[in-house]
Amino acid sequence: MEDFFKFDINKFVAPAQKFFEVWTDEIIEELKKQSEAVENFTNILLKADRIFLSAKGRSGLVISYTGIRLGHAGYEVFEVDHPLSPPIGRDKTKKDVLFIISGSGRTPPVVYAAKIAKENGIPVLVITSDEDSLLGKLATEKIVTKSRTKDTREIEWERIQLEGPKEPLSYLGSESEYKAFVISELIVNFLHKRRGVTEDDAKNRHKNIE
Repeated sequence: MEDFFKFDINKFVAPAQKFFEVWTDEIIEELKKQSEAVENFTNILLKADRIFLSAKGRSGLVISYTGIRLGHAGYEVFEVDHPLSPPIGRDKTKKDVLFIISGSGRTPPVVYAAKIAKENGIPVLVITSDEDSLLGKLATEKIVTKSRTKDTREIEWERIQLEGPKEPLSYLGSESEYKAFVISELIVNFLHKRRGVTEDDAKNRHKNIE
């Protein structure tokens, strides 16, 4: 066993090359295969006035970041579980959209949010790793990332019996969050350009109380 305290910068950075090269290549191929879904997804956002966000755990951190960037693009943005969030679909002068990130597509609070939005006639946009999940089936439009999530281990038993255990590239779903982050960032960049948002516009919309 190597001395734990013997630091090797080459070994330290090696996983990044493995992670991000593989995952980024996969994202490009996945988006190309879903070009129509990506176009529909972004067009629905382009027409929105207010974007409501729903995600939990680490996906929640990704969607909070995305929400900040959407706010800089000029949208009204709300997280559905925030106490000050308004009701979705009630203000008929606004075009509302619900944007959800969930690797498993089974997290109860986000599934519930999708059901409420659907009941109110609101488009539900989803980034998920399981298109056949309940959330995937509730989606008006979805972008699917073929990723290992924290729940994947529960359904890998049969493969492990046949092939033996394999060390994952990442633990407990980091691949899913990374892909959701990159895809969300690509979408936001597209929206900024289509809406004619300049760097000064975004800067002026940045909060001035930290």
